[in-house]
Amino acid sequence: MPTTFDFTNLFIRPPGDLLYYLAVIALSQASFFMALGTRMRRPHDRPPQIYTLATLGMVAVWLLLLLGAVYALLTDQPADGILPPLERLVQTMTILLIGWAFLTVDAPQNGRMASLVLLALLIVVILGYVITGIAWADLYARSDFNLTAYGVAWTFIAALLALVGAVLTLLYLRVVIDAPLKFVFFVLLLIGFASTLAQISQGNIIGDYAGAARLAFFAAMLIVPSVIYRMVILGYEDEIAMTATDSAPLVPVMAEANRALPPPNGVPGRESAQLMRALGMMLEDATPTTIRRSVVMAAMNVLKSDIGALLTVKTPSYADIAWGQDRVMERSITGMSINLDEQPTLLNAIERQSQRPLYPDRNVDELHDLYARLDIEPIGPTYCQPL
Repeated sequence: MPTTFDFTNLFIRPPGDLLYYLAVIALSQASFFMALGTRMRRPHDRPPQIYTLATLGMVAVWLLLLLGAVYALLTDQPADGILPPLERLVQTMTILLIGWAFLTVDAPQNGRMASLVLLALLIVVILGYVITGIAWADLYARSDFNLTAYGVAWTFIAALLALVGAVLTLLYLRVVIDAPLKFVFFVLLLIGFASTLAQISQGNIIGDYAGAARLAFFAAMLIVPSVIYRMVILGYEDEIAMTATDSAPLVPVMAEANRALPPPNGVPGRESAQLMRALGMMLEDATPTTIRRSVVMAAMNVLKSDIGALLTVKTPSYADIAWGQDRVMERSITGMSINLDEQPTLLNAIERQSQRPLYPDRNVDELHDLYARLDIEPIGPTYCQPL
């Protein structure tokens, strides 16, 4: 009768080891193509961009492992002299890439710093692999990788990264979309690599590969396409909401502090021709994926403003940024959700379905909060116009 220990070692015995590699590579590719497809349909949305980049890196590193196996086969070298440290590198880089995507896709205000941290960690990991690979070339014939200091170090690093990811997910629980799924991803990894560390400390593990870590890694990888699939579905829901007649988007249109705006008299434009011109610009060549951008750009052209953003209200307390444009910096705006409890003027505009202005001398706290969430430095007068 098989024991639990036998089950955890399922993926280190033939043909389980081959199935493990094939399954993880298949999950990586499935995640990448889902993200890429969404990226092509919604080229200006941040989540597909982040997930496409992260999953592309994940596919690349797992193909690197496959190339390592092919190289060992073609050069008639023992696979155990190449693959054990290479597998630890691939697992660690996958955790870094997916962790970066999970934690930054919904918090763009921290995206630049998180990207720099990711780049630095990837460089450190690669340098660590070079050191490990050189040392392992002299050790593999007389030692098991799990019993070396390098095996312990790589397992500990993976467990530490999983722990940090789980803690950060809990800290940003209100910001991170699908936080429970992402938390389970990190917890599964933590359990697998922590169990491997426990087996090493108790002397219950031998060989070059860790069955518990592989089993946990495979289980965690099942969550990645699930999260991306939910991102795809949410995107479709947003498109449907944008085209529905009962949707309630807002267009806060902002200018720099030294720039004058038209008086707040509803939708700017004293003649109906100007209004029709704005509507024509919004609907020209508009599709479900581009209508948000068309609305923002048309409103900015009519108002002669420098910065504009379209908000959609999905819950009574939060408004999400559907699209934004900063003409001064020539960039798109992607920010976190806006807490309506901190924006009484914006909330009033939503409830009364009428335009409300925000002035730098009267609404200091609201403007600071709004511009901080939009990641914009200069603060100027702002108009909130329900559509």
